[in-house]
Amino acid sequence: MSEGEWLLDGEGPGRPLLILAHGAGAGWDTPFMTRMAGMIATHGVMVARFEFSYMRHRRETGRRSGPGRAER
Repeated sequence: MSEGEWLLDGEGPGRPLLILAHGAGAGWDTPFMTRMAGMIATHGVMVARFEFSYMRHRRETGRRSGPGRAER
């Protein structure tokens, strides 16, 4: 299920929540992330996945770019 900018698995009131973030090489909806979220949800944990902005940019434009630089 998609809820705004989150993908949610294992919904239900009173469940523990795990926020699952993707790595730099793959997005939030890869088969691995989807499978992992589903497996965790079967153990009574709600899983919330989100997409970092640089990965959204890559998906929307097809151009690779890393995350922005942190200020010093």
